[in-house]
Amino acid sequence: MGMEKCPKCGSTEIDKGKITSTSLSPMYVSAKQKMFSKTPRIEVFLCLQCEYLESYTDPETARKNING
Repeated sequence: MGMEKCPKCGSTEIDKGKITSTSLSPMYVSAKQKMFSKTPRIEVFLCLQCEYLESYTDPETARKNING
């Protein structure tokens, strides 16, 4: 999954990346998930024309975290 065309300006000049920080990479964590569940990584897509930013994560990993 990902962004191939910007929903804001229609450009196809899209860069794929990830969110990072100086310690651990931020990840999506559901308020419903158990403490030591595997958290899904976040993919980020940036429109190089208008700077629109969109992010995606793995829904299957999120479902497993919530449902056990």
